[in-house]
Amino acid sequence: MLKEGGESNSIYIIKEGQVTLYKKIPSLNYTDKNLFKTHKVLDLGKGDIFGEDKLFFNCPNKYTVKVTSIKL
Repeated sequence: MLKEGGESNSIYIIKEGQVTLYKKIPSLNYTDKNLFKTHKVLDLGKGDIFGEDKLFFNCPNKYTVKVTSIKL
């Protein structure tokens, strides 16, 4: 799993299965102690790539990436 704001030194190519990208956004509920909510952004599958932020743009990961399916 890649964490938003973390560092990655690799580009990942999905050979099979699926991953989901999540992004933290500010919460509009000011009574909530957690100032950010995590929202699903995109599902990626076979042939898609991720993790290129650090290598191409020299910036931290823009998304948290979690494996959601090993095979499709």
